[in-house]
Amino acid sequence: KHAGSSRAARAGAAAAGLFCHRPAGRHPGDRGEVSPQAVGAFVAARTLARTLVQATGLVTHALMPEMAAASGRGDAVAVAAIARLNRMAALALLVPGGVALIAVGPWLFATWTGGRLVLPPGTWPLIVVAALLHGLWLSRANLLLAVNRQAAYAGPFFLVAVATVGLAAMAARSGGLPAVAAATVLGEVAMVVRLAGVERRSRSAMPPLTEALAR
Repeated sequence: KHAGSSRAARAGAAAAGLFCHRPAGRHPGDRGEVSPQAVGAFVAARTLARTLVQATGLVTHALMPEMAAASGRGDAVAVAAIARLNRMAALALLVPGGVALIAVGPWLFATWTGGRLVLPPGTWPLIVVAALLHGLWLSRANLLLAVNRQAAYAGPFFLVAVATVGLAAMAARSGGLPAVAAATVLGEVAMVVRLAGVERRSRSAMPPLTEALAR
């Protein structure tokens, strides 16, 4: 059984070599090369970085029913307090968490994957920045979702997602995984800008919620 497993492992390694042949000293996902191994590394790193988003969601999701109730009864004071708490909690978790992940993330990633997955230099900080930006806009989007205003950003989110995938596919040809991570950051920036625009334009339609969110 052990011999069979060893043969299967060698066969898998040989097959991987057909997709990912690189000179010594290069990382999978370096410029001009995005192999199946590089994709696995990117997905694993993104999963680790998005623990920031999950931490923020614990707070935001707990506040959503309170926001819906306060907005429904027109309680501008409560809406402002909830929005402020949500914003402070998001920043308190995302900013120091992002700094910490950039610092210790490479070690966590190597430990988690057993050193079998490797990211090209410069990729990890970009992945963390993308997760941080995602947490920032999602924390505000969830409050809009709580008052049934998700249509204001759902369509643009779809378009941004499609554009980001296309941009990442083109960037990967010349820049590898770092370029893919940079494209992801641009997509998150677009959503941050979009959410800010939604809040500004909807102030007249829903003053208690949007004025509190815009502060």
